[in-house]
Amino acid sequence: MQRKKYSPEFKHEAVELVRRSQTSCRQIALEIGINPNMLTRWVREADGPADKTFTGAGTPRDQELARLKRELARVTKERDFLHDAAAYFAERYTVIQPCRNAYPIRGMCGCLEVSPSGYYAWSQRQPSVRDQANTRLLKRIREIHEDSLGVIGAPRMHKDLSHVGEAVSLNRVARLMAAHEIQGVPRPRRRAGKRPKSSRPDHVKNHLERNFTAMEPETKWVTDITQINTQEDKLFLCGVVDLFSKLVIGWAMHHRQDRQMVCVRLKWRSGAGVATIR
Repeated sequence: MQRKKYSPEFKHEAVELVRRSQTSCRQIALEIGINPNMLTRWVREADGPADKTFTGAGTPRDQELARLKRELARVTKERDFLHDAAAYFAERYTVIQPCRNAYPIRGMCGCLEVSPSGYYAWSQRQPSVRDQANTRLLKRIREIHEDSLGVIGAPRMHKDLSHVGEAVSLNRVARLMAAHEIQGVPRPRRRAGKRPKSSRPDHVKNHLERNFTAMEPETKWVTDITQINTQEDKLFLCGVVDLFSKLVIGWAMHHRQDRQMVCVRLKWRSGAGVATIR
């Protein structure tokens, strides 16, 4: 079998293709139809002295073959781009944006049948109404997440947003939280049986020491929280009782049970009444 001969032009083009591409030398050799070891040797010779680079001879047919191989490589790259962009065909300009550093912009515009000028005009356009609404909603999500000490996830976040008047779906909230890496802390599953005993923190002092007798009004207050189920959702009621008169001097309601509800209720000093936390 007669051994194939390749022209210096073909070898130079093959070496340049290896240097420009991000794929391996073996993959390029298989695409252009030559032995991978041969292409590796060509690359090594191209990095060596200039007078010893590709001293072999070739034919015009090899030059035509090199041109066809270059064309094949270009078409293959366009095909790879279309494969990567298949998930974004709903918005053609959105496809180009994440790939602008990997592929030429004019080539991508030609494949998607859009003009480069249209793409550049789109990239400089102001955010849409939907994007502005997402930005505002994301700011509100971060505030609520920080207020909860970073423990609530998408379902509870959706409930909190609904309580403050935000008309938004659960899927949209979950999508925004996932896109910006905002996560809650899952509650551990509690095994059936005896509940573990809770211990008081060292910095918290027991002022009553189980002495619930008060000789004067406004000297000893106690508070507790109970859950009330409604047709819409559950609410938490925090009541404050004066131990002298045994009367409820105030109460607060909130859709989330936390220490803020109790602290706000105890700081309310204008007498008996209602405090609703927003």
